[in-house]
Amino acid sequence: MSSTGQKCHVSCNGRCWGPKEDQCQTLTKTVCAEQCDGRCFGPWVSNCCHRECAGGCSGPKDTDCFACTNFNDSGACVTQCPQPHVYNPTTFQLESNPRAKYTYGAFCVKKCPHNFVVDHSSCVRACPSNKMEVENDRIKMCIACTDICPKACDGIGTASLQSAQTVDSSNIDKFTNCTKINGNLVFLITGIKGDVYHNIEALDPEKLNVFRTVREITGFLNIQSWPENMTDLSVFSNLATIGGRALYR
Repeated sequence: MSSTGQKCHVSCNGRCWGPKEDQCQTLTKTVCAEQCDGRCFGPWVSNCCHRECAGGCSGPKDTDCFACTNFNDSGACVTQCPQPHVYNPTTFQLESNPRAKYTYGAFCVKKCPHNFVVDHSSCVRACPSNKMEVENDRIKMCIACTDICPKACDGIGTASLQSAQTVDSSNIDKFTNCTKINGNLVFLITGIKGDVYHNIEALDPEKLNVFRTVREITGFLNIQSWPENMTDLSVFSNLATIGGRALYR
């Protein structure tokens, strides 16, 4: 019986994916020679599957696997995808590999999908925290940051902080490691001293040190209230640009 409930073709011996003759299931031999590690297509030593096969095979080659243990490189099961550089034993140097491919899931690909970035030799959804995304020859890739990695964050009244009116104890952690604020930074008395009506506690002045990484604000900086025990604005010592794309009204 097939997976759809239809009768198998007589040549399938009762095991199939559908009713047609070419939809028979191919079963791996379960009794293998000891050297085959349980994966073979016949009882003899010469019938072992390739070591990169997972589950079974139809022949001895890495292209005969039903599934790959590691990666699929254009139909061949491999331990790893062709790396960006190969070692030249004559010159004792690493050289660019013209056959290089990127790891994308369980497959080796020549190009990562447009919505992925390259991290070393793999396609990833986003760069790790110690790397930043750059574009080189129309290829988006991750490179190590020499200092604090650039990180753009929403400002007050923008996107994820659309409903916020001020920096306060409920949202200040969203500015951790931000180097650029897309929008504005606003400090009102309800943010600094707390807002009883909205059940928001007073802001711990030490938390304001989170802004020491900020280098750019695309909108404006509006400070109407500030902790009494802080006599300067040194938390903005690295702020170099206030874009003024939006003006305070």
